[in-house]
Amino acid sequence: MPEFPNLPIEGWRGMVLETSGSGSKMKVILEWDDAALAQMPEDYRIHCESQGLVFSMACLMANDVQVVEG
Repeated sequence: MPEFPNLPIEGWRGMVLETSGSGSKMKVILEWDDAALAQMPEDYRIHCESQGLVFSMACLMANDVQVVEG
């Protein structure tokens, strides 16, 4: 997570809602699935809410996202 580099999100899954940019600068906006939300640390949720951020979504560089089927 760009804003939270110490938060490990490897293995988290979500649905891509939107992309922006192209090539190496493409960004992906995704919404985390229920499993990702369940393993999300509570202190991360609280911090996001206190900063006006939506913890159930993320904006990541496309090269940091792996597309999987199913």
